[in-house]
Amino acid sequence: MYENCKVIDKNKSRILNKSEQKVLEHITNSDCLSRSNVFPKIRVADVFPITNSGIKRELYSYALKAHFDFLICCDNYYPEFAIEFNGPSHLDPKQKIRDLMKVELCEKFGLPLGKTLFR
Repeated sequence: MYENCKVIDKNKSRILNKSEQKVLEHITNSDCLSRSNVFPKIRVADVFPITNSGIKRELYSYALKAHFDFLICCDNYYPEFAIEFNGPSHLDPKQKIRDLMKVELCEKFGLPLGKTLFR
């Protein structure tokens, strides 16, 4: 079934870059997260009940477009916390605004957000 997994298909995008793949492997092999489920690139709007939540239109729109780098869920598949890896692009003023929107959403809906600088 997976004979073609090693073939690069130029009609599809790779889901994780090599750095993200290494981080995912590290997280999933971690003893402290052995009973957790790790999901890369989960859309913010799929984690939070944003419909009729009273958030500003700008946050609502952002939640539909943004994703968490990694979402950690307990064994019942409810989110426990998210992890963001912020590289050099997060120094850009526009990106900083988007980062603050993600923090605001996490605070509103009670999801801890861990951030790590990634160089």
